[in-house]
Amino acid sequence: MCFAELVPKEKSCNPRNEDRKAEIQIIRDFADKLIREGKAKEFLVQHGFHTPGGKLTKRYGG
Repeated sequence: MCFAELVPKEKSCNPRNEDRKAEIQIIRDFADKLIREGKAKEFLVQHGFHTPGGKLTKRYGG
């Protein structure tokens, strides 16, 4: 058998990629909204990503 016979000519599209792209876009839109409204830091503190002083929590390497 030759190499050309073993390798398909076209790549198959993974249907989950579209779902991931849509989910990533939703997250980006939400983050952009928080940044525009000035609520990003408040969100990070509320959900335990940052301390009120702006440092990372121990859980995330602070």
